[in-house]
Amino acid sequence: MALFDLKQYRVRGRVAIAEKTFDIETLDGALVAVATTGLRGFLSGSFTVVEDGNEILALHGAILGRKTTVAAGDRAIGWIQLPIIADADGFELATLIVDEHDTLFQVVAVDGAKLGELVREWRGMIDETINEANTYEVSITPAGESRPGTAELLLAISLLIDDRYPRDRYDSSLSPQSS
Repeated sequence: MALFDLKQYRVRGRVAIAEKTFDIETLDGALVAVATTGLRGFLSGSFTVVEDGNEILALHGAILGRKTTVAAGDRAIGWIQLPIIADADGFELATLIVDEHDTLFQVVAVDGAKLGELVREWRGMIDETINEANTYEVSITPAGESRPGTAELLLAISLLIDDRYPRDRYDSSLSPQSS
């Protein structure tokens, strides 16, 4: 099944030194696609997403900038400047609503419809302490499925979210046992 046909998937960060890499998997762990920054993108929020050897999505951000454009091939999808999500013409489509612990992220359209959500997963005390690569479960709602570009923008948000909303790795209140 193609990535953008999935209603739920997991975006799992790999440990990285010079570039960020994320495996995009089904919920049962089957690899669907890979997103990577490359050396230049490490500082800029630029990513390339590859599925079956083909580039399916590109994110382009300025060095140390906050605004990132999202494109699928020649087609501009929109731009993200978290918490704002806009279409290619700059019309605001949605806002990212973040919980107090930076673990639940809801994408809500300007008309109030919930388009999707991302949940930052707890990986255990040791992994959380030594590894900055986060894992997210991404879900698209029926309202999100009906709006063109939402699936692509949800994936883009999952790749950018750590830079804007970093998890305090030493905050024990984020563990499932303390909730």
